[in-house]
Amino acid sequence: MSRRVVVTGIGAVTPIGATAAESWDSMIHGRGGIGRITRFDPSPYESQIAGEVRDFDPTKYMDRKDARRTDRFTQFAVAAASMAMDDAKLDVTKDQTRIGCAIGTGVGGLETLIEQVLLMEKRGPSRLSPFLVPMLMANAGAAQISMQFGLRGANLSHVSACASSAHAIGESAEIIKRGQADVMVAGGAEAAVLPLAIGAFSTMHAMSRRNDDPEHASRPFDKDRDGFVLSEGGAVVVLEEREHALAREAAIYGELMGYGATADAYHITSPSPEGEGNARATGHLLGAAGAIEAIASLLAIRDGCIPPTINYQTPDPALDLDYVPNQARARKITTALSNSMGFGGHNASLIFRAAAP
Repeated sequence: MSRRVVVTGIGAVTPIGATAAESWDSMIHGRGGIGRITRFDPSPYESQIAGEVRDFDPTKYMDRKDARRTDRFTQFAVAAASMAMDDAKLDVTKDQTRIGCAIGTGVGGLETLIEQVLLMEKRGPSRLSPFLVPMLMANAGAAQISMQFGLRGANLSHVSACASSAHAIGESAEIIKRGQADVMVAGGAEAAVLPLAIGAFSTMHAMSRRNDDPEHASRPFDKDRDGFVLSEGGAVVVLEEREHALAREAAIYGELMGYGATADAYHITSPSPEGEGNARATGHLLGAAGAIEAIASLLAIRDGCIPPTINYQTPDPALDLDYVPNQARARKITTALSNSMGFGGHNASLIFRAAAP
């Protein structure tokens, strides 16, 4: 008998909400989280705006010692995973070898790397932190979650740019279908609102330069769009084999019906002009984008509500789809497709369906 995969828990920390529920409320009411960067002086940069997670306290989700020894992206991953497992009412003490974790990220512990390079240049290599390597590793998020919660099943880290967390979710579902796990904690995290990242994307002329109007900068389908807006955060879902979830009477958000992964095999940053892959990513939490989009898809199905595309003012004749401009729309939704595309030509698609009665 084929094993079906359902979602029983969600967790997120984003610039528009400290939880998945807060983030969803902001989405459907058209509240953006973009503003002038506050974590450093952005004045020298072409783009001076971003989506920052404000007032984040990692010690709500991990002890102070671990917080000091982990990068911000890992802290986001742990926070989102903790909320998702709480939401799923998951007892991780039961058969820990059957519960795994997969966390995607685009750049991993970039903040730690930058800080330590500057420290070494100023004070020499002897002053480097002994925690430098474990803090910057791209697999640190998945590792920390497994250690903190005792998850002894499959443990993976996906690095495929902006498709990272969608790949993490999709591959986790495959692990469950193969019978290698009953539960997978899957998603992604990113903390790249940093001088180096802002500068690097700015030199590519990939980012919005609406520095005087940050609230209206993110407008991916508007004719006057001028680039994406960098953001940060984390999002995680709890995937579970359906019979396992039903046996413990877990609430189910929806079922993951399909997963696909392809490559454009065309260019390191540009999508294929023939469109063999998918359209270019439009603005986001980088490696965490796919996971927060998956959560939005599930909640759209649950609530019968399509969140709006905000800041849609001037239609682009080349883009003739219905983008649900500026106002949420009530609609019965049974199935949702979430597409994620990243630099390197990485593409991932997830199909969710309403939970069967």
